[in-house]
Formats: sequence, C-alpha cells, structure tokens
Amino acid sequence: MNVTLNYLGITKKLKQILPGLTLNRLDDLNLKTPLKSVNFRPNYYAFLLVKNGAGKVIIDDNTYSIRPQSLIFLNPGNTREFFFEHIDEIFVVTFNDLFLKESIHDKFLQIFPFLFTEVNKPIALEERSFQELFKLLHDMHEEIYNRSIDRAAIIGHQFALFLYFLKRNVWENYSPLWEGKHNSKIVKNFKSLLQQHYRDFRAGNVEKVYSAAAYAEQMELDCNYLEEIILSKTGKSISEWAIDKSVAEAKILLATTQDSFTSIANKLGFEDSVHFIYHFKEKTKKSPIQFRKDHFEGLKP
Repeated sequence: MNVTLNYLGITKKLKQILPGLTLNRLDDLNLKTPLKSVNFRPNYYAFLLVKNGAGKVIIDDNTYSIRPQSLIFLNPGNTREFFFEHIDEIFVVTFNDLFLKESIHDKFLQIFPFLFTEVNKPIALEERSFQELFKLLHDMHEEIYNRSIDRAAIIGHQFALFLYFLKRNVWENYSPLWEGKHNSKIVKNFKSLLQQHYRDFRAGNVEKVYSAAAYAEQMELDCNYLEEIILSKTGKSISEWAIDKSVAEAKILLATTQDSFTSIANKLGFEDSVHFIYHFKEKTKKSPIQFRKDHFEGLKP
C-alpha cells in the first residue's frame, strides 16, 4: 500500500510498518497549519485518534468538527476532506484488506463487522477508553523502531487488540444487517442501480446485465469491498441479487420470445445455458422448457 499525504498538501510518504499498514503521528511530520486537503476517496481504511487538535472533516458531504479526545473512522467507501486548524498529538492509522487477512484473520470482516459501518461521524470517547486506545497506538508506534525478529508479529497482535477494544467498547451493538435495512447509502445506491439497469435492459437500452465489477465501477468502490458490504448488509451476495433479477427477466423472455436458452443465458449474464437452467429451476421449481410450454402457449391467440 503506497500511502502519501498528497491530499494534505505535502508529498511525504507515510511510514509503512508492515505490508498494508501505516502508523504515524501527524505532529511528527512538521505540517504547517492551517492545512486543507482536497476531497478524495482512497482504497484503504483509516483511523484518526485525536488527543489534541482542532479542525473539520467532511465525510460524504457531512461536515463534522475535529475535537480533542475523539476517534474518526473512515472506510474505503467514504469520500473525505480535512481542514486542520492545529495539529498536536494525532495518530493516523491506515490499513487494507491484505494486512487484515495476513496479520489479523482471513475472515476479519466477520470478526470485526464494524469495519462495514457507514455512520462515520467522529466519536467522542470517555477518558478511560481514550487512554487505552492511545496507549495501544503509542506502543505500536514505539515497536516500529524495534529490530526484533518478532516485530511484525507483535505489531499485528497490538493492532488486533486495538480492533478488539473498539469492537467491545465502541461498536459493541453494531449490526450490518440492521444498517443495511435502515440507513445504508451503499445498499440503497446498489439496489437503485440494479433496478435501473434491469429497466434499461427490458427497454432494450443495454444488451447484457452488469457484473459485480461494473456496479463497483459505477459506485466508485473496490469490487471486493462492495461485495462484502452487500453480503453483510442484505444477507445476499451481488450475484444472488443479480440471479433473482435475471430469473425474473428470463420468465419474460421465455414467455414472449423464442430466444434459445443459450441466447437468454448470454444476455442475462449466466456462464452458459447449463447454469441458466440450473438457477432458473432452483428459483421457479420449473425447467425453462416447462415454463415456456406453460406460458408461451398461453399467450397464443
């Protein structure tokens, strides 16, 4: 992960202490304040732990104050913009999926579901919680300069403790499924795009259904991240959402055209006619042949 502070007006690279993980104190970087960033959307997670400092952060068009003894969490889905009036004792941690899988757990999003949260306003921490988190990051920062052969394992362990503390004390009651049903902008945008695309398909404005990668590109999100978000917050994967929609469209094509199963499978994004027939029968309890026989003949004069 190549992380610079270009978005804060400088080109200094953040220290990557392990592949996919950086940890820095902004006050160590000799930044001149006031300091304003551009609006940007990176492909990594970030925590800012503010002991002393002031300013504002704009997250997805929402403006929040940066205050002492607060925690700011940003995930790959957020756009962000910073304005620092002054910087004094602010830790910045950035990390990506690769680091979490290799150093924490390959199922890290199941263990730490709060990493899915889209409610990212700064969190005012109680004194005890803040001191615990600050000590964990301070100890990690100190470990950077340790030349021990166990350095990587120790830092990974320390960051795991940091995440477990957040899970237990900050996001104890977080539920991705609840957020998905009530206030997930990502889920709402995905469903809206899905509906619009199939309307366009039905109207003949597009020839084929979209892949997960195409939805991610339209939403300006990493494809793997979008797939994890949709699965965790709806209980269904992107492919399951698409299959449900495609089977509904297949019913129309079977009832109103004489298109071959291969042609229908190709249009609707199935690998081949075998996969199309399997999924159609699984969803409708009828084979495409039987469905066409029952419905197409019924439309004849």
